[in-house]
Amino acid sequence: MAEVHRHLDEAYFEGNLYLHWAMYGMAQSNGVRIFLDGFDGDTTISHGFEYLADLVMGLRFPTILRERRLLSRNLGIPPHLVIREFYIKPFCPTWVYTAWRRLHGRPADAGMTATFLSDAFKERLDYSARRNSLVATKRSYTRTLARSIGK
Repeated sequence: MAEVHRHLDEAYFEGNLYLHWAMYGMAQSNGVRIFLDGFDGDTTISHGFEYLADLVMGLRFPTILRERRLLSRNLGIPPHLVIREFYIKPFCPTWVYTAWRRLHGRPADAGMTATFLSDAFKERLDYSARRNSLVATKRSYTRTLARSIGK
């Protein structure tokens, strides 16, 4: 594994990287120069949910409707939720999203609870500031992109 670390020059999170390392070594020893293994292939063929916001900015309504139908079916959620979550929410200012949640009796920072973290660890990490920074960054990306395209 020291050889893997030397080449990567950083920590890695793939628990099975040693398998790929062995496959690549075996292929190289057999004269194979190109190895298509599918590793991380999901990011190669997926545009991510940001693609949906791109469709809105491009006013590509037929594609928006098709993607809404497919997402609704694949995720098992109603079409109106697909529209709200993936086509409208990315463009809403954070204060609108927060107000909407509070008006409907839900926590303002949905999905960001840290009940499994000890209070001492959260304090040492300055968890609240980090969480707020991440939420603001994630929610502002699409709006920032939309503003830069509109100029």
